[in-house]
Amino acid sequence: MKLFKKRKYNIAVLGADGMLGYDVVNFLNKMQLKADSSVGIVKAFGKNADISKYAILDNIFDRYKYAGDIKYDVVVNCAAMTDVNKIETDKEYRDKAYAANSIGPQFLAMICKKHSMKLVHISTDYVFSEKSA
Repeated sequence: MKLFKKRKYNIAVLGADGMLGYDVVNFLNKMQLKADSSVGIVKAFGKNADISKYAILDNIFDRYKYAGDIKYDVVVNCAAMTDVNKIETDKEYRDKAYAANSIGPQFLAMICKKHSMKLVHISTDYVFSEKSA
């Protein structure tokens, strides 16, 4: 008889339609198949989960209360706008990238706190100079 049942963690992956997000989802799905895995349900969110929009994020993670959707334990953020050349040359794209890459993770942290979820944020070590802003 086991004294403690091993807990399964439901995981939401944001930015799942990008290269990193795709690989993270595949890795988690493989982990889920292992008998001793702690990975529960893995849900992939792509561009429909715009992290620069607080209301969209709040709706996604509020749904479990009202529509019987999944209650997530962990959110893995792989969402980012990464076209460096376009960021450096296109002001409109640069503004969207700033919202997604800077303000979005802040919103996501607020949502995770609100819903008692853990946040894993994956970022880059590439830094833009002040000349590109």
